Amino acid sequence: MNVYAGDLFFLILQGYAGENFKDYQTMKYFPIYIVLIMILTACAEDREELVPITEKERQALLQGQQQQTPSSLSGDKDHAGPNPHAKLSPAQHIAVAQQHANEGRIREALDILTRAMLENPDNSDLIGTRGSMLLAQDKVFDALVDLEKAVTLAPDNVLLLINRSQAYRKFNRLEEAMNDLNKAVSLNPELVPARFNRGTLLYGEGKYNEALADFDVCIKAAPDTAGPYFNRAVTREAAGDQPGAISDMNSFLQLSDNPEWNKVARETLASWNASDKMQK
Repeated sequence: MNVYAGDLFFLILQGYAGENFKDYQTMKYFPIYIVLIMILTACAEDREELVPITEKERQALLQGQQQQTPSSLSGDKDHAGPNPHAKLSPAQHIAVAQQHANEGRIREALDILTRAMLENPDNSDLIGTRGSMLLAQDKVFDALVDLEKAVTLAPDNVLLLINRSQAYRKFNRLEEAMNDLNKAVSLNPELVPARFNRGTLLYGEGKYNEALADFDVCIKAAPDTAGPYFNRAVTREAAGDQPGAISDMNSFLQLSDNPEWNKVARETLASWNASDKMQK
């Protein structure tokens, strides 16, 4: 899902991880894409440990799920047949659902999460994860319903706050989006995704110095991540610092391996260089 959104980008991260919460801070375990929104699979700071599933068990679960009737969320029929994952914990349900999602079976992933929620109706991780997947599919209304409930159940979960802020943003509820990001930053000042998205919203408000402060934190915490360099470059250019903007855009090009966005960066850089020559 590569979508250009005006001058700056938001970051999307999709994945379930059993690693320590701090790994979300540097985004070490996630693929990085420059795209429209950020979606983080809900993961509470004090979540239960994931109980490993053997490869044989995983294959059996996946095979069993593929034989089930798709859920109503998929746009097909209602649930039918027994739940093959009934004995799994919520964390294991999330892991199996994410496996399906990673392999392109979003319908099956949503079905797993929906069935698990019937058995665990107040589990914020399950609800938030489904909301995140729905948001990734641009089913924004359904996503916001889930994320609102998840945040009510876990109001200090920074990742849920970040996800909900993106749902609010899709509805142009920018004040509420900013409030969620401000709270996420107050709870974890070094969390890169919160700083990244808040900086992008601040840029949209014309608050370039505040936006630059957030992007500076991102780059200090994750210097090998390309996205913040692009956003800081555009913000620096808007603030009148063209040399700094050119330097950051070159850094982005050195780090990014996305051909589509490298093309955007090169075109942007060329326009800045041309403008600089005209001024001279």
